[in-house]
Amino acid sequence: MHRRTSAATLLAAVVFVVLVANAVSSRVAHVDGANGAGSGEARPLLAGFGGAVSPATFVPPSVFNPDGIVVDPITHTVFVTDRIQNLVLGISDTTFGITSVAAVGAEPTDVAYDSGMGEIFVNNYNSNNVSVLSDTTGQVIATVAVGVNPQGVVYDPATSQVFVANHGSDNVSVIDDANNSVVAAIPVGVEPAHLAYDPVTGAVFVANHGSGNVSVIAASSDEVIASVNADAGARGIVYDPDLGEMFVTNRDANTVSVIAEGNDSVVATVRVGLDPVDAAYDSELQEVFVVNTESPSLSVIATANNTVVATIPVGPYPFAAAYDSSQGLLFVTDSDCLYDYCAGTTGNITVVSVTSDSIVAAIDPYSSPPPAPAGRSTAAAPIPEIVLGAAAVTLAIAALVWARRR
Repeated sequence: MHRRTSAATLLAAVVFVVLVANAVSSRVAHVDGANGAGSGEARPLLAGFGGAVSPATFVPPSVFNPDGIVVDPITHTVFVTDRIQNLVLGISDTTFGITSVAAVGAEPTDVAYDSGMGEIFVNNYNSNNVSVLSDTTGQVIATVAVGVNPQGVVYDPATSQVFVANHGSDNVSVIDDANNSVVAAIPVGVEPAHLAYDPVTGAVFVANHGSGNVSVIAASSDEVIASVNADAGARGIVYDPDLGEMFVTNRDANTVSVIAEGNDSVVATVRVGLDPVDAAYDSELQEVFVVNTESPSLSVIATANNTVVATIPVGPYPFAAAYDSSQGLLFVTDSDCLYDYCAGTTGNITVVSVTSDSIVAAIDPYSSPPPAPAGRSTAAAPIPEIVLGAAAVTLAIAALVWARRR
């Protein structure tokens, strides 16, 4: 015998379904898609953490003071050091969002990418060691003691060695990346700053800030084979593989010395902006971008004739630059302060299009959430009301059919 379903029963079923739907809608609308917070507040999004500091425990500082920077072309990650917070951040080169955070030693400065091991080497200036990070997780996997005040670092893929310029002890530490141990300490000039590797000759060039020259190290024997006079305050250095030349930024002379690899001699001197401290090479356009700290700007040198073809204003006190060939972008660290005078000031990362010589973004990873990847949202969207209404009607009909079959 079939039971009749009363109108009151049907009404109760519909009301119940609507209440459940509204509850689900309210819950979804108040959940933060990145952090899972139920409060509904707009919290900073720290997406994709795989590093030593988890998103649950990491509290973004109020001050960002970037220094060294390098691009990992395999993971499409830009690794940048924050020398005041003693952190290394991994930043996506497509979304500009944070992908990892790692706590390292005291005052991390320069950073290098080891393509053979998939690792990042970070110089810690005030703790006299080097932090080794996995480029896939962003975690510190080793710490290597080196000389006094390590400043510059470069990777030699031919010998699988990492060369570290120790600014305070006037030598270069050589690290075997297979076991992260120091295998040699090479005396160089006064106050070595930065280094560059020449794959053609297998030599490492060291810019010596205090003596204004460049030491040339044979990577195969770990010994100095030549010394080239540059200019006052030699500091930054970058290699041009197309012409086989080294570009050395001379901080105290406001010039760039161009050294030919064949005879280790200066073939040109280019005047740039004030206080040039670093340089990056664009292999597509065959241009060198010189970072001028005091100007503050980038001087763009055409390597074909060693002339400045453009000057690009950037943020206050830029320190370093890294070229990303896959994106056609140059990432520049703007510290907004000088060394020990950084209390209360904050910088950013200026992103420059090398094709247009124009700024396309300024990144402060601590103050704002990263943009969502294309076509995706950083928060869960509420369920549309029409969908909820359709669900309520469907459930009500199902309840009615079920009741009539009883």
